[in-house]
Amino acid sequence: MELSAEFSRVLRCKAVSQTSDTIYSDKVYLPSSFLSSLLDSRNRTNNQNSAHNQFMAAHHRQPLHTPPDTNNASDYAFGDSDQLPSPLIFRLVQRSAVPPSEKAKHADRKTVYCGVREFSSEEGHVGVPEWLMRDAGLVAGDSVAVEFVRPEKGLFAQLQALDGAAKQIGDLRALLEAHMRSKLTALAVGETFQVPVGGMNRPLSFSVVALEPMNVVDIVDTDLSVDIVHADGSVINSQMDDDSIGELVPGVAHNVEVTGGQSRVFQLHIPAQIKSTDVVVTCQPGGDVSVCAS
Repeated sequence: MELSAEFSRVLRCKAVSQTSDTIYSDKVYLPSSFLSSLLDSRNRTNNQNSAHNQFMAAHHRQPLHTPPDTNNASDYAFGDSDQLPSPLIFRLVQRSAVPPSEKAKHADRKTVYCGVREFSSEEGHVGVPEWLMRDAGLVAGDSVAVEFVRPEKGLFAQLQALDGAAKQIGDLRALLEAHMRSKLTALAVGETFQVPVGGMNRPLSFSVVALEPMNVVDIVDTDLSVDIVHADGSVINSQMDDDSIGELVPGVAHNVEVTGGQSRVFQLHIPAQIKSTDVVVTCQPGGDVSVCAS
């Protein structure tokens, strides 16, 4: 499902200086006028909806919008025209025409999602961490549409460790959770992010393989279930405590040894983005196997 932008403004992209706060963060810097324009846009929308609802109520028809659900923090925030939801999440979409001589630099351009650190950037510019610019295929001076979007809260994420060194980390899950909690606002399928590790001379890289309930999710203040797939195909599963149950991952081959009379149990988690999958079982010559699915 494509997220619709509720507000958009075109700004020039520039890299922000690397500090401990920005080097691995997905939070950008926007000009103060951007916040003012965003608030004005929300107020106009709320006023239009209010006038429409009054008209519909006078004619005994269904209002344009139902009252906000006070159990949903983001819905409740939007019920007040003076407030915006937290966190604010934006989509950066490149808008510049690329000269032929520069196309090689932009070959891997894609849409990225981010949060906001401060509304203190130079007027007309959005300050973007360098790693996020690289992931988006952007260069300084590009024109980008900064679009305000509201993805759903994340429920599940499958992350692929791109470095074999990830298996050397004693508590990789705790490291990832701490990093995502302090540095990231949103996750999107296909993006790659880096996690610094004390004692290592370079950060670990992870790609986002699958998400639920949609291809882009808000991960702030949410109970996100995470599966980590190592470079060798082994899996750290967040949802099972029983070590006797194995985990199968779509697209990853698994070698399993089972002697006569024994059985193995596996769980196959199929993310929402995958509509169907085939499971192929191959035996050694002369072998025989029975497969039961439930």
